[in-house]
Amino acid sequence: MWSKSAEAHLANACGEIARIADGASGKAICRVWGEEGVISAAIFFERGAKVVFKFPSRALTNELLLLWDECAAVKEPWRLLTIAIEGGKFSVEVCYPDEAGEMHAALDPAQNVKEHFGADQWDDADPEIDEPREKKRSWWRR
Repeated sequence: MWSKSAEAHLANACGEIARIADGASGKAICRVWGEEGVISAAIFFERGAKVVFKFPSRALTNELLLLWDECAAVKEPWRLLTIAIEGGKFSVEVCYPDEAGEMHAALDPAQNVKEHFGADQWDDADPEIDEPREKKRSWWRR
């Protein structure tokens, strides 16, 4: 059970994922690895016959850091979080540090795409998102 504040950060994160995956023709997933002070995320979504990869925005990364902090304050924090959005609904899968075997496979981008989209490749020709003139990163450290 998550706090109301954690639920609000999750809702904000889902909204930002939907914004980044605007124009998706099917599902979008965001895989997030976290530990104290560090978040790394990747977004994959269907656009036509392609699976597209994008880095997270700063707004999404900030919401995910706040979500991790909220969860850590209540109980053992998650290490891997998967947020899936399809048809306006979202689902969340959580792996905790003691589930290391599942986590290792889940961090592999090729495994993510195969598992969630049934595809062997993805389009990463333009992984950047539309943020103001600053180098974009797939991780964020406080």
